[in-house]
Amino acid sequence: VTALEDVDRVITLSGTDIEGSALTYSITTLPSKGTLYQANSDTSRGNAISEVPTTVIHTGSKLVYVSALNGNGDGYGNFTFTVNDGTDDSDAAAVTVNVSPVDDPPTVANEIADVAVDEAADETQNKTFIDLSDVFTDLDDNDWDIIKSVQANTNDSLLTASVSNDTLTLEYVLDQFGGTTLTIRGTSNDLWVEDEFNVLVTNVDYELTAAPQAITVDEDVDVTITLQGSDEGGRELIFQVTTLPLNGTLFQTDDGTTRGDPMTSSPSTVTSVNQQVIYAADPHQFGEDHGNFGFRITTDDGSTSREEEITVDVSPVNDPPLDITLTPNSVENGLDSLSYVGMLTTSDADTFDTHTYRFVSGEGDVDNNHFRIEGNTLITVEEMNYPTQPIHYIRVRSTDPHEVIYEEILAVFVIGEGMTVPHVTPDQVFTLSEYTAAGTDLGILEGTDIDMGDILQDWTIVSGDDKGHFILNDTTGTITTASI
Repeated sequence: VTALEDVDRVITLSGTDIEGSALTYSITTLPSKGTLYQANSDTSRGNAISEVPTTVIHTGSKLVYVSALNGNGDGYGNFTFTVNDGTDDSDAAAVTVNVSPVDDPPTVANEIADVAVDEAADETQNKTFIDLSDVFTDLDDNDWDIIKSVQANTNDSLLTASVSNDTLTLEYVLDQFGGTTLTIRGTSNDLWVEDEFNVLVTNVDYELTAAPQAITVDEDVDVTITLQGSDEGGRELIFQVTTLPLNGTLFQTDDGTTRGDPMTSSPSTVTSVNQQVIYAADPHQFGEDHGNFGFRITTDDGSTSREEEITVDVSPVNDPPLDITLTPNSVENGLDSLSYVGMLTTSDADTFDTHTYRFVSGEGDVDNNHFRIEGNTLITVEEMNYPTQPIHYIRVRSTDPHEVIYEEILAVFVIGEGMTVPHVTPDQVFTLSEYTAAGTDLGILEGTDIDMGDILQDWTIVSGDDKGHFILNDTTGTITTASI
């Protein structure tokens, strides 16, 4: 049997019985690729056959076969069947299904985004260029052979559209505004697909002027920005944020220092009487043009200025170390002097920072002399003895490349003979929202200890950038919000 890729193929099974008995047909092996269907009375697809043996229900012993999407090849859809005369089954017969390839039309891989621009005042501002190289794709042929063309422009008094190679050029008629819908076709081997997008050209009042600015702010610091503009006609100005920053968040503000509601959509009218907004980068994020956004000014009569850009460069600052962890933090009883205990690591928002470690004097330094630090490794300098001292306390300082320090008291536990170390169940998740009140119980931490009869207790938070936001009940393991 020969079938075409992606096209239903009706197959009629046949068999004989020398006694002329009525025969029933059963599928005994399914095709490894593609799908067999029962045939309806009009030979359209019925139910898919998903197990064997399955009796063929069509009175004319017909089935429908279709390849997997875009699948083809000789022997692609082979299957087997038997006939039964009411008493005995025949030997299985094989149906060879060769699937011939067909040329599929191209498809849209990436839709063209809608375009919004200001009315063009002169020929230096009246063109938009759109890359079409990844808009269409063709499963059967090379994408670069797809021919792109403009098929429709619903408002040719607003703009003209043309394609050269993989670039679509929109050339706007000067001093015209309005909207249009463009249809772009991709053609391959006389087969084609189309993609539509909209273009909106906004009317501009050239008596209104929005003033661009360049702002520089340090990482993790809010910056108040006063938007500026003018009107030759002296009308009252309304300021609108028309393009939100790709990074960070813009906030409304009443007093110029306090964050109000975040701006989550555009255009957003600025509510401050002083035309002020607050920009905040995401925590520990920075870069040139990191927080750029666009705005325009409007008036009550509907006039608008051109959109202008506020450039916001966010400068990096050094973040202090936040936490020190010793892993592992327990040793066996009788461990010799000069033995490995564990590795020291520092939590730091500046993830590429390296840190140096040393013992320091202060609260919790009572057992510093029982150990030494080599690089980021803690080493014993005396034998560990559980009956004499089951817990050793050390005070460690971590210093980043900018000489910013963080100190923490760490505990080293000595495990006695026959004892095991309890384990906190990893990857536990507790959910809260930004509105969760302080003092809210989030759940109970879980852990295990194979020593029968032992009760897990003395729960404590030992590390984490946000450990100060939570309280842990040392007896029950209940975790509670302290502040959000």
